[in-house]
Parts: sequence; C-alpha cells; structure tokens
Amino acid sequence: MTEYRFDLGFDEERYWQMIRIYGLWDMPQVERFQVAVATQVMALAQRGRAWDLLIDARDFAVQPPAVADRFEALLVAGRQFNTGYTAILVASMLSKMQVERVLRHERLRAFLDEASAAAWLVERRASHDAR
Repeated sequence: MTEYRFDLGFDEERYWQMIRIYGLWDMPQVERFQVAVATQVMALAQRGRAWDLLIDARDFAVQPPAVADRFEALLVAGRQFNTGYTAILVASMLSKMQVERVLRHERLRAFLDEASAAAWLVERRASHDAR
C-alpha cells in the first residue's frame, strides 16, 4: 500500500490552498506529491483568480538533498500558475531562516505559528485587493 505523507485541501472562504507535508520523503513520494499538487493547481488556475497558499511543514523532516532540491523547484514552478501569497509554517527558528534564505521571494514568508501566518495572508490579500 502506498503511503502519502501529505494532505491537500482548499479553504473556499479564505481562498487558500492548504498543504500539509510531514515525515521523511524519497523521490517516489515527491513524484506522488507533484502529481497531486499539479492536479489541484491546474483546477484552481482555471478559475482565473489568484489564490494564497498555506503550507504546514512543521512535521516535515530534514530531507535528502535531491528531495529538497525537487521540492524547491516545485514551489518555483508553481509561481507561473499563481500570483498569490505563500505562508510556510515551520517548527524552529533555524528552519524559518533556511526557508527564507533558500526560497527568497517577496510573496513568501515563513512562520512559527499558524495565527501569524493566517494574519499575514489576510493582510497581504487585503492590501493587494485594495490596489
């Protein structure tokens, strides 16, 4: 039986894609994730409206370099389909600093708690929509 170490969802009210990733991954796990996320992203892109993204990576282990590189490439590739904001929840200050260093982007931030991440997404979306 295939084990999936991720959960995908979408909050229609907030218009957020929600992704929870956890555990230690191998390349087949990354490939399963890529297919599932691509399917969801393509469906959302057809709506013609930018959405925000909340990634809960608090239980995501330190990954092998090949997995980490592929995951980074997936996040970068996703930007061609969506101009929304991305908040990533992490478990430690070290993880927060690494995410912000490696995934540097003006529409992405890392957070240690969900309330702060949600508040930032709401504030960014309100600011963007007000323009």
